[in-house]
Amino acid sequence: MKENSLPSEDTIGHHCGIAYIRLRKDPEYYTEKYADPYFLLNLVYLMLLRQRNRGQDAAGIATAFIPYHSRPDSEYLFKDKMISADPVVDLYKSVLDKDLTGKCIADERAGQVMIGHVLYSTMLSQVDYRYVHPIEKMDAWPTRRIAIAMNGNFANNKEQRDFMRSLGKAPTSLSDMETLAESFGHFLSLAHELLAGPGKSMDQISSDLDLVHVMRRVNRQLKGAYAIEGIVGNGDSFFCRDPFGIRPLFYAKTEEFVIAASEPSAIATTFSTLGLVNDDIQELPPGHIFIVKADGRIQLEQFSDRVESRPCMFEPVYFNRPNNRGTYDTRKRLGADLAIKVHHLLGDLSDTVISYVPNTSLSAALGLYEELLSIQARQQAKEILNLKESGELDAQRLEKILMTRPRFEQTLTKDHKIRTFISQKKDRHQLVATAYDSIEDSARLYYGKRVLEVEDSVVKGTTLERNVIRTLARAGAREIVVVSSCPQIRYPCPYGIEMSTLREFIAFRAAIALVYQRGYEGRLEEIKLATHEQQEKIDADPEFVPLNLVDQIYDLFTYDEISQKIGDLVTPRDMDWEGSVRVIYPDVTEHRRSHNRGMELDTACLDGTYPEKGGLRVLNRALWNYFCDRDERAY
Repeated sequence: MKENSLPSEDTIGHHCGIAYIRLRKDPEYYTEKYADPYFLLNLVYLMLLRQRNRGQDAAGIATAFIPYHSRPDSEYLFKDKMISADPVVDLYKSVLDKDLTGKCIADERAGQVMIGHVLYSTMLSQVDYRYVHPIEKMDAWPTRRIAIAMNGNFANNKEQRDFMRSLGKAPTSLSDMETLAESFGHFLSLAHELLAGPGKSMDQISSDLDLVHVMRRVNRQLKGAYAIEGIVGNGDSFFCRDPFGIRPLFYAKTEEFVIAASEPSAIATTFSTLGLVNDDIQELPPGHIFIVKADGRIQLEQFSDRVESRPCMFEPVYFNRPNNRGTYDTRKRLGADLAIKVHHLLGDLSDTVISYVPNTSLSAALGLYEELLSIQARQQAKEILNLKESGELDAQRLEKILMTRPRFEQTLTKDHKIRTFISQKKDRHQLVATAYDSIEDSARLYYGKRVLEVEDSVVKGTTLERNVIRTLARAGAREIVVVSSCPQIRYPCPYGIEMSTLREFIAFRAAIALVYQRGYEGRLEEIKLATHEQQEKIDADPEFVPLNLVDQIYDLFTYDEISQKIGDLVTPRDMDWEGSVRVIYPDVTEHRRSHNRGMELDTACLDGTYPEKGGLRVLNRALWNYFCDRDERAY
C-alpha cells in the first residue's frame, strides 16, 4: 500500500454544464424579430460560454427540426462536437465557417430546439469524440431515436451494463453515457411498440408518446446524480433532474422560449436583453421532468416515487460562478463562520497577512477577514474604554490600538490554467509544481510574518505541498496557516465530486499515516478482512448494503489530529526553511450551518452519509481497491 504517494493534480471534478432552448414559435418569427438567422445557435453559444467553468475539455450541441417530416428524405436531427483547448469558441467558429459557396454548417442548424453541453473530464487522455455529449441512440423510427447530454455520473455502472447484457445488448465501454443512451433507446422502443397498432398513424404515436413513463423506467436503472437533457427524433424534448436534486438544474418559461441550464446565471445573463428577469428563473424540483412535446404542449411532472432535496454542497463552495444568486453570500459566510475558531487558535493577528488561493476562495477570505476585524474591533473598544476609565488613554495609544490589525493582500498569482491536454504524469507534476508564483511587491509585506491562506477546499493537498507552501516559504513567510472553508474531504462520492480512489484524499492519507505512526496496523488488517468479506457480498448480491468501514479508520483519531497531520504532510521537508504549516478546517456541523440549508445538503464526501445504497457499495470498493493497491475507479 502506497500510503505516502501523492496524486498528480489538485483539481476537483467532474461537474459538466448543460444548456437547453426550445423555441415556442416558428423560427421565422425570431429571424424577423431579432434579425438573426442563427438566433438559436447564438443563444446556446452564449449559455455555454457562461458555463465554461463547468467544462473545458470538449463541447457539443444537438439540434432538431420540428416536425421531422418537414424535411422529407433529409436529416432532421444533427450533432456537432469539438475537442480543443477552447472547445466552446472553436465549436462555434467551426459551424459558422463558410465554404467556397458561402454556406456554413449553421445554415442546417436553424431548428426549433437545441441542447448544448460542456465536458469536464478528469482523465484528459481519454477524451474521445465518442464520449463527447450529446450522445445519440440511432433508430429509423423518430420516436425511438434520441440525443442526450448529461451532467452527472452513476454509482451502479456495472449493474447498468449487466442490465443491457440481459437484453441481449453488448456494451463496448465503461461509459455512463453509453448505457444511459441504450437505456433510453430500449424504453423508447417499448413505448413505441405499445403505441403502434393497426391503422395508427405515426403522428398519433408521436403525440401519445409518454416521456414521463419512459423516464420512470429509465430512472429505475439509475443510482446516482444527474441533470439530463434530450431531444427525441419526433421533436419531443425534455430536461430532468435526479430524485435527490444533487446536480443543479434551473429553467425559465416565457411566451417565446423554454430554457434550462446548470447555472441560473447562464440563463439570466443570456436572456436579460430579451425581457427575462431573475424571478422568472426557477429550480427544477428533484425527481421531475420538464417536457415540451413536438406540438408545443408542456408537461412538468414527477417521475420518481421518492424525492428528497440533497444538492451537492460543492456547488456554492467551488463549482458555481460567483454571480449565481446566493453563491457569493454563501462563500462569504463560510469564511466568516470560521473567524471565531481562527481567532481562538491563533490569538494575536497583528503580524498576519490574510490572503486566498485559488481565486474561487476570494469571497470566503473576505468574509473571514471582515469578521476577524469585527472581533478585533470589539476587543479594541473594550481596551479603549478601560484606558479611558483609568485615565491612561492618549492619542498615541489610541492610534496604536486602531492601527493594529491584520492585512489583506493577494500573495500568489496564476498566469494560466494548469489543466491542459498534456497527459504524461511527469509533465503534470511539473505543471503543479509551478502553478502559482509569488507577487514580489506583496511578498515584502509578509516577509518574516504569518500568512493565513484561505482555500475553498483542501482535497488532495498536492498543489499545497508542491507549490503553494513552497512558494510562500521561499518568499519569506515565517508561518503558513491554511484555512479551508470546506471540511476535510474524506470519502469518494459518485454523486458530486468525481473522485473514487481514497488515496487521492489527503485526509485519508493523513489517517493512514497516523495508523502506522501509532502502531495500529493490526486494526487496519482487521478492517481489510472485513472489507474483503463485504466486497464478496457486493459482487454476489446487487441489493447488499455494506457497512461504512472507512469510518472505522477515521474514528481511531480526532478531527483535529487528522488536521494536524495534514499540516505535517504538506510541509516541505527538502528545502531550507524553518517555518511551520498549520491547516484549519470547519467540521461538518459548522459547514452545514453556514449553508443555511439544514440537512438539505449532500455532504457524502464529508461524512459518508450517502443518499442511497449505491454510495456505500462504491465506498467499500474504493477501500478494497486501496488495500489491493489498485489505482482504479470504484464505479
